[in-house]
Amino acid sequence: MTLHAGADRPLVDEQNAQGRPPIYPARAARPAVSVIATVLDERDAVDRLVGSILPQLGTGDELVVVDGGSRDGTFQRLVEYARQDERVRALKAAGANIAAGRNVAVAAARNELIACTDAGCIVAAHWLEELTQPFAVPDPPGLAAGVPHVLARGALERAQSAACYADPHEASDPPRWVRLYGRVFGGVFDPSLPFARSLAFTRTAWRGVGGFPERLRWVEDGVFGRAVAAGHRCVVAPGADVYWEQRGSVPATFRMYFRYGIGAAQSGERQLQARDGVRVGAYVAGTLLLASRRRGAIALALTGVGAYYSLPLARVARRRAGVRAAACIPLALAIKDFGKVAGAASVHLRRSGWRQRDV
Repeated sequence: MTLHAGADRPLVDEQNAQGRPPIYPARAARPAVSVIATVLDERDAVDRLVGSILPQLGTGDELVVVDGGSRDGTFQRLVEYARQDERVRALKAAGANIAAGRNVAVAAARNELIACTDAGCIVAAHWLEELTQPFAVPDPPGLAAGVPHVLARGALERAQSAACYADPHEASDPPRWVRLYGRVFGGVFDPSLPFARSLAFTRTAWRGVGGFPERLRWVEDGVFGRAVAAGHRCVVAPGADVYWEQRGSVPATFRMYFRYGIGAAQSGERQLQARDGVRVGAYVAGTLLLASRRRGAIALALTGVGAYYSLPLARVARRRAGVRAAACIPLALAIKDFGKVAGAASVHLRRSGWRQRDV
């Protein structure tokens, strides 16, 4: 399988992503870690998950996988691995959503330090070492987050990779204009809004915020990160490389963002909700400005559009993703924006409807 990485890596091959780790200078020994993951009907992905994690485990480490009620033999496959290697632990929590499954895994874990990934990711051979290094200090953070590399096939997926996801190579020390773009539009990595595909945290931090929010089916990792950030330091783990493959079609991608919009609206997290509000306001204001046919209004609208497209286009140029990918940037952003807004709106409409019935 050869895919475009979309983040300053022309081609990424699955075997190379899981190949021999680079040689690093001597480092402080990290604490023992429990790697956790949740699965549901992912029998084929389990082999890759276990096969990529086991070589990275050291003395006292473990891999804890919680099955949410698979019917395709996933749990039986996990049990086979557990019988072969005592470092693998297979747990079942039928009907649990992802947040609940992670909480089950953390509660059962033997170590204070927890690392989290997803079965659908390609985990690099140096991932665990890089993700846990921030904790190998006297005053460790509460949370460390890596930035997934988003794989891409074709022009639209390359555009989505550039426009809709944080860039791992901007995470450690982003230029000032990138930080400014992130404050205004999002799309720039913030460790307090992490992705559970590459995430480490202490059990103390997890316990202090009550675990992952089980009321949420989506964006639970971001809400968890915001809660941890309220009382602990959150840092970037820039070399914790995992590779994630996008949804295979426009409808599937729209549904993904629709669910993210639902999760943001249900979360009560102000930053997530504010971004959806800004999206609505920007599209409405831009349409009204263009419809006015006044030169100043049109110039203002085009300036806003140019600013919004600026970072995605700069990423496309830096990655040499091609003219077709650049041309797809408006579509990529529209799929994300309208998907999230539609998901959030569905929540608010349902809430309004229930109030009317109660009255």
